[in-house]
Amino acid sequence: MKVMPNLIPGDPMDKENQLETITIEDLCHHTGLRPSIAVRIVQLGILEPINETTPQIFHLQSILKIQKILRIKRDLKIGFSSMSLVLSLLERIEELEEHLRFAKTR
Repeated sequence: MKVMPNLIPGDPMDKENQLETITIEDLCHHTGLRPSIAVRIVQLGILEPINETTPQIFHLQSILKIQKILRIKRDLKIGFSSMSLVLSLLERIEELEEHLRFAKTR
């Protein structure tokens, strides 16, 4: 796996500004995703590259997101076109659960 350091704006010596990245080829290799499907997921906006100037480079965390997408697709039998909505709803549920946990600790 080609993991490349990528600096985001800020102090280049700041470790928090370093992100690990992965190429689309390695992303496919580690998730079992076919390259054509990976391209489709990017086209649908479900997965976004680090920036527009490097459309084939993704955050290393994208491996986990792809695995989650594939589980949802398999378990719920939904298409990729509906995936953004499902992911948004899951994120919202996680946020609400976090707020609830915080409220209970007060």
